[in-house]
Amino acid sequence: MERVTSQKDKLFNQGAININLYTLMNVLIVAIFFIPDYLGFSFLNVQRLCLLVIWCLIMRTPQRRQDFFQVITKMHYNVLFIIYIAVLLITSLVRINPNTLLNPLFDQIAVFYTALYLFNAGFPVEKFQQLLIKITYILCFMGIIEYLTKFSIFTKFEIIKGLTTGEYIRGGSYRIFGPAHHPLGYGLFLILMLAIICYKKDSGLNLFNRPFGVTLIFINTLMTGSRSTIGILMLAIALVAIFSTRKREVLLISSVIAGMVLCLFVLLFHLTPIQSLLSRFSLVIDAVLNTNLASNFNTEDLSTYKNSEQYREWLPKILSLAWLNPFLGQGNGYQFNWYYQGFHIHSIDNYYINQFIKVAYPGLIIQLILYLCFMGRMLKTALLKSSQLSLALLISCGCYFINLYWVDALGTLDYVFMLFAAAYHLSEPIERESKSNYENIGHHGYL
Repeated sequence: MERVTSQKDKLFNQGAININLYTLMNVLIVAIFFIPDYLGFSFLNVQRLCLLVIWCLIMRTPQRRQDFFQVITKMHYNVLFIIYIAVLLITSLVRINPNTLLNPLFDQIAVFYTALYLFNAGFPVEKFQQLLIKITYILCFMGIIEYLTKFSIFTKFEIIKGLTTGEYIRGGSYRIFGPAHHPLGYGLFLILMLAIICYKKDSGLNLFNRPFGVTLIFINTLMTGSRSTIGILMLAIALVAIFSTRKREVLLISSVIAGMVLCLFVLLFHLTPIQSLLSRFSLVIDAVLNTNLASNFNTEDLSTYKNSEQYREWLPKILSLAWLNPFLGQGNGYQFNWYYQGFHIHSIDNYYINQFIKVAYPGLIIQLILYLCFMGRMLKTALLKSSQLSLALLISCGCYFINLYWVDALGTLDYVFMLFAAAYHLSEPIERESKSNYENIGHHGYL
């Protein structure tokens, strides 16, 4: 695809103010991955405001408008998106809840098409990755500060009420949540970033490309207090190690680091925070190997774990409840409440079952097909083009969707659709700019 505008074409120029799509793409990335989505108004938060400004700049130029619609019409999975939108529209009309349609339309589909257009227009995927890495470092440092102070600075910007409670405690330990709604949501962000931070253009995918960044992600994951997130992070680390370009070095260094960490834990075993961390690790091991290691640690965590296991055994029964229509969902505004064996179940910590409740089988199935298509495309690009970045994106998204079996998406799907756009762009046989033009794009910031 040809470049949609020349470098000298300024999209918005008023006096000393010069705003262009390149700058706004950076702003959009920061808005989605760094700024909490409870900053704004009920319908128009910062992320959606960025989208609207970008659309205005696209629509005011005929050539850009034409290119934008061309990107939309030539996308291979449009049929799946149309079916998904149709299911959402019918559900929103029948259940009289417009957010059933509008939330996925703006936060997933619109994010995908807008990002894909900007990638095709010349915004480098490597630049996108570099910005994500910077955001990850900043959030991880802020996460450590949050854990020590037991306070998140992001809550000071809460305008849309009800998305976060502002404080989460488990087993007496504070759980960090960064700009997300919940510690589990922040954990999903960390899962997505692990493989991405391990990729470098010159050395490919390697667990020790950025060891400090991996360490920060690991520490922050522990501080979320999420057992499922810890387990999935270990899976992501294992996958990156398996597919690393220098496996022997990774294995040797990993063994040395694991030994040092084990010795440190033994020396500091008597400290309460260490016992809390060991308790969480033990619960993950118990879940995988059916052991009983956690009984040696925090009894409150063990009691919570047993209740959680019982709760998860009951969740699949929701799929067969007679009062839930399997073909027409209840919509986004539905408050689920089920009394079963003396327990009230109203919170669904499983994205797929939650989607069954909201959009029934048609909406759930079309989503699964859509996600599998995008990840299949990542795999194809990784194999046919030997794209290590596509492989990193595949590991990130694969681990993310595995984790959704134990948690809800919690407002993080816009992260994934940005990654889908980057992966789709990498897979396209698009004409690349010459080296000089590429450097000019990065230097001058014009698209």
